[in-house]
Amino acid sequence: MTRNPSVPCRRNGFTLIELLVVISIIALLIGILLPALGAARETARKAACLSNIRQLGIAVTTYATDYKDYVPYNSFGGSQAGQLEPIFARYGSGILTFDDLIADYIGNPIPTEYKVAYDFIPPILQPYQADVLGCPSDDVERLPTQNGDPGKRSYLMTTGLLNTSKTSATQQVSSGMAGAVWTDTQGLVRPWQANLAADVPAASETLMLGEQHQEDNVPTGMNGAANWLLNPGWQYMEIWGTAKQDDLVDHLPHGARNGKVGDDVDKVNGNFNYAYADGHGATVGTWDTYDTEAHPSVKSPFYQSDADTGVGGQWSRDPND
Repeated sequence: MTRNPSVPCRRNGFTLIELLVVISIIALLIGILLPALGAARETARKAACLSNIRQLGIAVTTYATDYKDYVPYNSFGGSQAGQLEPIFARYGSGILTFDDLIADYIGNPIPTEYKVAYDFIPPILQPYQADVLGCPSDDVERLPTQNGDPGKRSYLMTTGLLNTSKTSATQQVSSGMAGAVWTDTQGLVRPWQANLAADVPAASETLMLGEQHQEDNVPTGMNGAANWLLNPGWQYMEIWGTAKQDDLVDHLPHGARNGKVGDDVDKVNGNFNYAYADGHGATVGTWDTYDTEAHPSVKSPFYQSDADTGVGGQWSRDPND
């Protein structure tokens, strides 16, 4: 039987050209959508990070209502790092940190013997490392202890700067919300602590907690000055001890309003999440957290020549600073 030439032949598949066109369209769509998906993921991480720090802020203010309006210290008691045997030399010994003190308020009750963490053993503490202490955008590797991974804490109480003009240790208070209490090599006890009712007249404009993505910031640990959130410039660095005015930015977890990683710090306005003394949270550019009008000589967020006030603005309890 012969085939009728007027009847078209049925095809069983695509031609090579058609396949190439379809593949090109799919590749084009992927190229368009991937950046948008990446941006959406980072937006979600930033929102989760903001939610975490806001929860910590609420926990701190709730803690204060139970303790005569005093917020928790960044750390209390024991010895600061650098004055210890090697096994304890990184994260301190016999100390209570702010996350220990608010543990019950974030649904993470830690046994007292583990809060003090004299024998800092990460496997024991791992079940008590609350997710709320970590920012999803925090990808800085923590330095391990001799006993393993210490875990990750992405936030700290804001300390501002120590008033070193005072000769008495009991008068050397910080301009921020909280610092540390320890006995230094001279046997001096240095208390830094704010009272929400008496010391913070503009709670909605005073920073209480900020992000600190650094290698030494770990749950229930405190490595001396490495865990003091003194000013916004310190947030740009993954390793403490590099906070100088001429440094290049090496860490921007939520991008920047201007500038980028690798730029001089004076050219970057990075985005970070903060909790304020009234309990609310916000994502703010670092340059917008301090007062360049009250401190016209401030040229970078690392400015520290004014020991009483530092960069002022939201980093100081004084609304006139």
